[in-house]
Amino acid sequence: MAGAGLGPIPGDAGPDAMREAAAAWLAKINGPAGDACREDFEDWYNADPRHAEAFEAILETWEQSRLAAFTPLATSRQALRRREDKGRSGWPKVLLAAAASIGLTVAVLVGYAIHHRDASERRASELVEVASRVGEIRTLTLPDGSHVTLDTASAIRLAFAGDERRIVLERGRARFEVAHDPSRLFVVQAGNRLVIAHGTIFDVDLNEQHIAVTLLRGSVEVKRSADPADGANRSGMMLVPGQRLTWGLETASSPILSSAAASDAVPVAATGEITGWPSGMLVFDDRRLADVIAQANRYSEHPIVLADRASGALHFTGTVAAKDTEGLAGLLAASFHLALTRDAEGNFILSSLDTKKVPG
Repeated sequence: MAGAGLGPIPGDAGPDAMREAAAAWLAKINGPAGDACREDFEDWYNADPRHAEAFEAILETWEQSRLAAFTPLATSRQALRRREDKGRSGWPKVLLAAAASIGLTVAVLVGYAIHHRDASERRASELVEVASRVGEIRTLTLPDGSHVTLDTASAIRLAFAGDERRIVLERGRARFEVAHDPSRLFVVQAGNRLVIAHGTIFDVDLNEQHIAVTLLRGSVEVKRSADPADGANRSGMMLVPGQRLTWGLETASSPILSSAAASDAVPVAATGEITGWPSGMLVFDDRRLADVIAQANRYSEHPIVLADRASGALHFTGTVAAKDTEGLAGLLAASFHLALTRDAEGNFILSSLDTKKVPG
């Protein structure tokens, strides 16, 4: 697959360049040419300690998403450990939240502090809003030690009160790694759903089509937020690790759940396609080409445009770097015999080769 960052990293390169190079290698190893490039990858990995550190960070998140057992990376990692430099006692380990960012990974001290939490001073803290840009996967460290990873074009609003740590997901997707504190609930609100966490790692996704909660570790309770129209707050549903709960939205513009959709929501198994996003990789398993392109375009200012609608029904399986739109466009063109051009705005246009034929 075409993509930047597969060669040596310059000595003055920053952490972003190293993470992007590691992500590009991760995608290449899991692509159709994975076996052919394995030796080149191992040479790159061992050429510079920074290469190893960056790749280990990406791989840490990949494993947290339970993808490694189903990809060539499981055996690749064992081979790399056998070739580990004699001067190193072990690969550096990093926090899941730090490893999750392919874009800008930022430790944020949110602009407020809770110095006194006795009953006489319990009041809502200053509201803080944080957002990620298009193409950015951003990790935040909260005052309580919890970590939040924002997917591309996502936004959250924080409001910690004395006995509650509340985060409102305004749009997009976020992963929460919750610091244990039994004296204060950790609550995420998305639309009219509340997710109450207990020492947990979980995702919440809010878009125009649905609200979804995916549990990776620990336990969460998902319930409808208090609403005068509902009367008393309804009891919630508990998830176990590996489950995903989804509700369709009643309209495309308002995060209000229809009664039918809410009552029909049942937990289903969370797949690597759903949980692997913090690594900066997009995993597709027999997905329609139209859906693949729609997902990839969330990470790019210059989207892929499928000029031939009939091609949207084709199915694609593969793993790609989220930020490598050009590489994905080239891969799709080669895989499905499509013509690839760029328009004046820099967008990637995929069209049927039949439309490119010159009359004889």
